[in-house]
Amino acid sequence: MVTKTTDKTKKTTRRSTKKEEVLETEAKKTSPSKESNEKPPKISGKELRDAVVASCYEAKGSDIVALDVKATFGLSDFFVIVSARSDRQVQGICNRVIHDIAKHHRVKPLSSEGLEKGHWALIDYGDVVVHVFYEQVRHEYDLEALWKKAKKVKLNLPDTEQD
Repeated sequence: MVTKTTDKTKKTTRRSTKKEEVLETEAKKTSPSKESNEKPPKISGKELRDAVVASCYEAKGSDIVALDVKATFGLSDFFVIVSARSDRQVQGICNRVIHDIAKHHRVKPLSSEGLEKGHWALIDYGDVVVHVFYEQVRHEYDLEALWKKAKKVKLNLPDTEQD
């Protein structure tokens, strides 16, 4: 690719590097086409919740709970709460969730917090908010008791305690 710019006093020619061309080609492949107004497929809150829960489970998260908070909390439909045995596992679960949801559903989080410390990490997808806790910290904050009016969602995962 050759880019030419003309100025009244000088003329410059710049050749893009091979790396820039590859990055531009990859960006075109992964981003929606402007001509066709193609958008990523819309995923429902329930589908996103189920994908997040599956990702947490695959990353060896424990005590996974999903709460339906749409009636009590107007900004999200679901909270997914999961425990980890170490700060590194908190980070690993979060990274796994972010990677899996982006790869399989082309959805990126609106924001995330606490990933560096690994005690309580939060990933906000809008309809679904993911809380990943270091086990001892989860007991201190006890979100399930704080959101006791929210309905617990039945999860179809092995080795999870359900009400």
